[in-house]
Amino acid sequence: MTTTRPYLCHVAGRTPASGPVIAVLTDGPTDLAVAAHAAGVAARSGTLLIAAAAVHTTGPSLNVLLHHARERRLHADSVAIVGRVAPVLHRAGVAWMRSSLLLPAGTDALRALPVAAVRQLVDRFGAVAVVTARPLRDPTGVLQPAPRLPDDPASAAAGRPAIS
Repeated sequence: MTTTRPYLCHVAGRTPASGPVIAVLTDGPTDLAVAAHAAGVAARSGTLLIAAAAVHTTGPSLNVLLHHARERRLHADSVAIVGRVAPVLHRAGVAWMRSSLLLPAGTDALRALPVAAVRQLVDRFGAVAVVTARPLRDPTGVLQPAPRLPDDPASAAAGRPAIS
């Protein structure tokens, strides 16, 4: 099993360390790496970390019983996804909270995340950075990818360019 390095995006127009860092967890093999990277960013900046679990939703229901069942399922899925990375967050010693990133039904969060849903979460919490397992391609330029650093410190010392 191979894991990819997490991707970091900064929010244009916001000062670093002026708001929380969001870690988008997709219930995939890269969640531990995403959580560890986001915890490192939050620890260095001294800000709150928001662990956002990507959960699928079908939308609200007019039937009260179905609506409550949907809310319980979303809550249980979110708690389970964040619970898997909670030891990493505790070990990092950062203040964190759980949230849900609601994805439309049929979205494959392991391939790509809907930028509109991520931007809603960013705006709701006033976040300054987002860490994901997959790159975010925001055509509006609000979410700007951070430069990728090489994995190998020796290649950085040799002056080789960073691999994206």
